[in-house]
Amino acid sequence: MRRQTGAHLASLTRVRPGPATCHAGHHRVGEPRRGDGVSQNGYLQVITAMDAEDGAQQLAQSAVEARLAAGVQVIGPIRSTYWWKGAIESTEEWLCLMKIPEGQFDALAAHIKTNHPYEVPEITATPITYGSRDYLDWIEAEATGTSGQSL
Repeated sequence: MRRQTGAHLASLTRVRPGPATCHAGHHRVGEPRRGDGVSQNGYLQVITAMDAEDGAQQLAQSAVEARLAAGVQVIGPIRSTYWWKGAIESTEEWLCLMKIPEGQFDALAAHIKTNHPYEVPEITATPITYGSRDYLDWIEAEATGTSGQSL
């Protein structure tokens, strides 16, 4: 795999300013670079796993229709191994990756809980630290219903 340099980040937007130094050490993370805009809005990738492909597709469809997510990728099947009620389980699952504005997490989490077959569904979120400005704008517009057009 080719090692990427800090140059590939020049076209991306830093979403969350922070005090750390970037991996190249040339500037402090969060300080705008040439061609870089710093967003005040946060974005998340929310993850859940479902036990059936059709259930994952239904959850994806309902989350997007309700404008709780701009888009959902369904990946699978995958194999998950975990502890459940004192025993190790191993099951086939489908992973749902949902892109959302940070402020919509609680509403999306409630939607997942309501529409999920598991007693304790995985609902985790990872901040999107860098992203193309166009893609981040698309997440914001589509998940909030402020755009009637597709990009």
